[in-house]
Amino acid sequence: MAIAIDTQGLTTVLDVTPSWQNIMLTGKHGIGKSQILTNYFKTKDMTVKTLFLGQMSDPGDLLGLPTKDEMTGRTTFMPPYWFPTDGKPIVLFLDELNRARPEILQTVMDLVLNRKLAGRPLPDGSRINAVSSPVAVYNAIGDAWLVQADQGGTLHLLDARTGADLGSLKLDGKKLEEMDTATLAEKLTGNVQEYEAFMEA
Repeated sequence: MAIAIDTQGLTTVLDVTPSWQNIMLTGKHGIGKSQILTNYFKTKDMTVKTLFLGQMSDPGDLLGLPTKDEMTGRTTFMPPYWFPTDGKPIVLFLDELNRARPEILQTVMDLVLNRKLAGRPLPDGSRINAVSSPVAVYNAIGDAWLVQADQGGTLHLLDARTGADLGSLKLDGKKLEEMDTATLAEKLTGNVQEYEAFMEA
């Protein structure tokens, strides 16, 4: 369930949310979502590990490197740099969730749902939080749209107020972050003359 919230309200939510319940924040890029979460958990003396999913190109960046178990002869994965090996709980912060490649999202799914990475469980008390920054497009009279991509490489223009799908555009292999947002909005709406685009850097 999505709710609108301010900083004080978010702090209250974090105070009462059990560790096994994941939280995702969605909002415009640059408003401080990541900093608020990081600062909150540091005041609780918890180790915060941030993973920039949009910058990962291979599941190995998340899983760690494969190695052979000499005892069993089977392949296993070495713990990645961020995985806690001391048994102490951590706060896993999944940043740029909406910019992650599909193969990265598949790996993240097991981690988020089962709290395991390649069969290795997170320590009890660990928390998982995610942040997403949809691409927003605005025109001079205050209309607002959200631009979202699906796994098939198609962009959808959504009404920011109603969520209605107003149009779509096949990317033909172009990455969302490489798109010219002005051209994109023109193609999707057909009538946007002036607007300001806020895109993830």
